Amino acid sequence: MRGTGRKSLNCMEWSLLPPATEEMAMQTSVVKGRFMGDPSHEYEHTQLQKVHEGEKVFEEEVVVQIKEETRLVSIIDQIDKAVAVIPRGALFKTPFGPIHVNRTFEGLSLSEAKKLSSYFHFREPVELKNKTLLEKADLDPSLDFLDSLEHDIPKGSWSIQMERGNALVVLRSLLWPGLTFYHAPRTKNCGYIYVGTVNLVCSVLLLPLISTSIWYPGSEERTTELEDPALKQVAEGWNVLMREMMVGGNGSGRR
Repeated sequence: MRGTGRKSLNCMEWSLLPPATEEMAMQTSVVKGRFMGDPSHEYEHTQLQKVHEGEKVFEEEVVVQIKEETRLVSIIDQIDKAVAVIPRGALFKTPFGPIHVNRTFEGLSLSEAKKLSSYFHFREPVELKNKTLLEKADLDPSLDFLDSLEHDIPKGSWSIQMERGNALVVLRSLLWPGLTFYHAPRTKNCGYIYVGTVNLVCSVLLLPLISTSIWYPGSEERTTELEDPALKQVAEGWNVLMREMMVGGNGSGRR
């Protein structure tokens, strides 16, 4: 549903990245840590490979080199598939299958913009295929042909906030901290950007925090009192991590 990504070293000259493949995902899954900023940089990973000599089979260590560009392509694809967002109605599907931009789309209403069910994953549907006919009965096949954010697991993995006097709605992913989607209600203006450290938050760690209001730049911190002191400590640690990742670690809470 999307084209390939682009890369640039100076934000002036851009070149196309190759399309992501499953092989790339497998190769780069062993690479951890932040990017170096050099597409030609090669990461080294030592792995065991089976070697056959006649009837004998033994393992030996082999050093595998993985280019940063390959890792970049894989990460972009992973983030897009997990948290790329589009508002309901921005695209429509014809009875014959093709998907088009909805030129009559004038944006979500203010009431719709506040609902997580008004936003879809901008990728091929996965969960929709598993729904029963009864569950699909209330869906409009021309508009509701993608997976809704409302049903994401774990529940509470999205933060939705109204800003600028309800003139702007902002969605942030708590699974991929750094992914921000925006939409101006009653207009066609919408989009998303990822600025982060390419660290996926384990959903198991997120579960204790789904009843807690997470702190983000430009918002007041409101942490629900948790009965378990250990969970409360985890929630406080999360907010500290968000400050470090999203406001440069200055702890100010405002830009």
